[in-house]
Amino acid sequence: MKATHTPGPWGVLDEPGHPPLITAWNDADGSTDDIAEVFEETTQSFANARLIAAAPELLAALRGARDFILGFREDEAPAGLLDEVKSAIAKATRADPFLTPKES
Repeated sequence: MKATHTPGPWGVLDEPGHPPLITAWNDADGSTDDIAEVFEETTQSFANARLIAAAPELLAALRGARDFILGFREDEAPAGLLDEVKSAIAKATRADPFLTPKES
């Protein structure tokens, strides 16, 4: 499924005196798109910003993990892991967690 979010890579602009800004870089033309701003300059706010900036790569990794887990026989797959992965993907995409990989 084609992403509906701003494509990555995303990163955090960390300028002294300013709260962290999550930005997407367009490698093709060098442009940037602001994704979100965290409104405090605390250690926790910068950690939150880095987690948000990792979202596109985390979603891609979850989709890869889902496809890998689907390669196991049902009795071989780690118990509950597939449901956790599907639920996390659904949370990120607002999709039904039990759709097939081609549907989400």
